[in-house]
Amino acid sequence: MLDYKDELGIITHLITEQQYGMTITSIAAASKIGRNRVAKYLDVLTLSGRVGMKQVGNAKVFFLTDRIPVASMLNLSSDFIIVLNDRHEVVYANDNLLNDEKLRRDDVIGTAISHLNLSLLPFPNLTGRVQQALEGVETLTEYAVTKGGTKRWFRAKMTPTALEGGAGGVGIMLEDITERKMYQAHLEEQIHADRARPATTADELNNEAESHDEIGTALNKSKQLNRTLIEHSREGILIPTAEEGIITFVNPAMAAMLGYTTSEMLGRSVFTLTNDAGVQTLRRAQSHFTENTDDKGDIQLFSRDGKTVHAEIISTPIRAPDTDGQNWLLLINDVTDRKRKENAIKFTNTLLTGIIEGSNRMIATIDTDYTFVSSNSLYQDEFERVWGNKPEAGKKVVDLLSHMPAELEKGLALWKRVLDGDEYHTVQTFPGGCEYDIWFFPLRDEEGNIYGAANILTDISNLDRTLMLFQEQDIQLRALLNQKLSETEHANLGKKARS
Repeated sequence: MLDYKDELGIITHLITEQQYGMTITSIAAASKIGRNRVAKYLDVLTLSGRVGMKQVGNAKVFFLTDRIPVASMLNLSSDFIIVLNDRHEVVYANDNLLNDEKLRRDDVIGTAISHLNLSLLPFPNLTGRVQQALEGVETLTEYAVTKGGTKRWFRAKMTPTALEGGAGGVGIMLEDITERKMYQAHLEEQIHADRARPATTADELNNEAESHDEIGTALNKSKQLNRTLIEHSREGILIPTAEEGIITFVNPAMAAMLGYTTSEMLGRSVFTLTNDAGVQTLRRAQSHFTENTDDKGDIQLFSRDGKTVHAEIISTPIRAPDTDGQNWLLLINDVTDRKRKENAIKFTNTLLTGIIEGSNRMIATIDTDYTFVSSNSLYQDEFERVWGNKPEAGKKVVDLLSHMPAELEKGLALWKRVLDGDEYHTVQTFPGGCEYDIWFFPLRDEEGNIYGAANILTDISNLDRTLMLFQEQDIQLRALLNQKLSETEHANLGKKARS
């Protein structure tokens, strides 16, 4: 039996191989993993940022995201980070925190922070502090923790944040400042010692200078790492000025997306890269930036050759290093291919709906969960007349026929047969003496996997009654004909006898 990592790897590999994404049903069929387990793994991958999800009609399509997962970037941080939702439940914890607390991610995600008893958060009124952050108050606290006989110092920052979907949340960032505190204590001792002696030796001054050089080298390495991450990101990154929108930084991915060099984009207004609707989107993001809040939306950008690039844009304020100011950061992801695919699907669905609606037969389709996806008005009217409910898109067969158990069992059996892959033709009688000629056939994707089923109905009740009437009239006509023949024969026999 495959373990958690193996199954997660199989699902990730399958999505990687499909340019336009896969549904839960197609992943379950291809991986031979249960649908419910596939759904749970996809939730984990989506939360971690490794997989994206797009709603297409009634289906959820999952695809490999091009952006660097936020979770992966946060795991590069030396801080201890934990994110809570508005119910004080953990929605994210980085590896540093999990390793220090010796916890598994599954033990933490979805658990209330007050139930975890984290040694790194020894606040007696932790719930109150979290609630205060949810109400918009940012707090900063320095405190000491003794663990395993070792005393460590932390600076805890609790700040309100917005989760995916716009829900409120709280970000808790714990910075280990033990070395800084030790260095501060060391300096205080030095100052005390300096007061006791007239001068400091040259060797001690050299040691202090070397220590400062080491700290500076470490900071430069950290900055270089961040720069490397940004330069190699496949997601476009722009930093415009807050007022005029003049681009002050652009990474190579962003320049390549629009066909420019980075030097050609520097100094240009970000508002010249889009149409009027895009300018409004950027203005809204700009106003949210001044309010120190995030924003996201869809935007159309113009490439150098005049082509339209469909993109998703995320706007967020970030603190400028060594200052108290904020920078306006724009993260831009090219979704042109996905948009083109979605438009093609919408066109196909519109065309198919028109064909179905224009048919003089009753037509309906369901997915593998026995949920109606589409049906024409003839089908809906007849279904409502016979069973009392209208099979609108999104409604389940089990709910529509729950008041008629026998009919529900019959209907599920008919649909199950076709969802198991059997294309067949049948004649069925339903309540009120209605008789239908029905053709069932499965719906398959490009790989042959079944993702739903369809049926086409013809009401033959009147046809049977017409046939019976014709048969009765035929019998009467034959009887009358036989009677006339008999009378003629008797008349002929009488003539012969008289002659």
